[in-house]
Amino acid sequence: NSDWDSDGLVNRDEYIAGTDPTNANSCFSLFIGGTNMDIDVTFPALAIDTNYYSGLIRRYKIEQSTNLLQSNGWSVVQNYTNISGSGQPVIYTNDSPAPTRFFRGKVNLQ
Repeated sequence: NSDWDSDGLVNRDEYIAGTDPTNANSCFSLFIGGTNMDIDVTFPALAIDTNYYSGLIRRYKIEQSTNLLQSNGWSVVQNYTNISGSGQPVIYTNDSPAPTRFFRGKVNLQ
């Protein structure tokens, strides 16, 4: 339950995300940008360091919502779930003309 870098994320969660628990600038985050009417959601899917994560696989998914006030309003983005981290960039282009849309990323170890 310690948070060595005081960034609000406990060390256990930093271990799962593959970030540095002693550096508040080291964090898992989505980058959201756009071109024309398309919105791109990107993040690096970090590979497992076999010295520290022996036998584990880091998996990612992107979720979306049109209403942040609904606790059950999040749904997975089709084809962007259960992504194995191998050091590759993940890029999702949202080209559907929907009203305001919010995105979040999740990461876990299996």
